[in-house]
Amino acid sequence: MSFTCVNCGEQNWLGGCCPECAARDCDRCGIKIPMDEENTPNTVFPDWGQDEFDDGAYNVCDECLTNGETYFRAIYHGDGVTYVRKDGTTHFHADSTNTILVTNQKEKS
Repeated sequence: MSFTCVNCGEQNWLGGCCPECAARDCDRCGIKIPMDEENTPNTVFPDWGQDEFDDGAYNVCDECLTNGETYFRAIYHGDGVTYVRKDGTTHFHADSTNTILVTNQKEKS
């Protein structure tokens, strides 16, 4: 089935908004984050009570998460995926029990 995006008018499979228009800009570096791949306070921290990160950002790409934010995401929302940042500063692996298995101590400045 094909739908017409209400923003750009292109045909898409998603519905009222196509994946390109649903992508978000990273509030820290400005790159486009694909639909549903952004990190928000709700996907990083343990509760829904925080409306933004400490610096005021809301939509953040994986590479812009601080070490602490990546740590919280792995603990509270671990999904068995290894998280490796492009700059190599952090490497976490959260297993099904949400345990941090690997930590690199190099802190991003």
